Amino acid sequence: MEETDEIKKLLKRNLEISEESSKIIKKIHGAQRTGRILKILKWFLVIALALGAYYYVQPFMETFWETVGQIKKDFSSLKEASESAGSIPMSFLDQVKKLFEGPK
Repeated sequence: MEETDEIKKLLKRNLEISEESSKIIKKIHGAQRTGRILKILKWFLVIALALGAYYYVQPFMETFWETVGQIKKDFSSLKEASESAGSIPMSFLDQVKKLFEGPK
């Protein structure tokens, strides 16, 4: 009789522990799901902000590169004028032109 009472107590304790473990596992699973959703939202936000920034900055960059092109054109005409006048050293103009050349 004592053995059956002890077995019943052990089974009851085992059941309590397994129910508690089940609750903990469900909480962990919920936390994983929430973390996964937040990670997806984070990357969506990063990509959306990058595209928005590109859309916003693009006109300024086009204006910048047009200005750089105009400056290069002006230095080229200055170089041609200096070749005919001989007043400005060519190495200086070449160095300034290299500064304003865009990425290749």
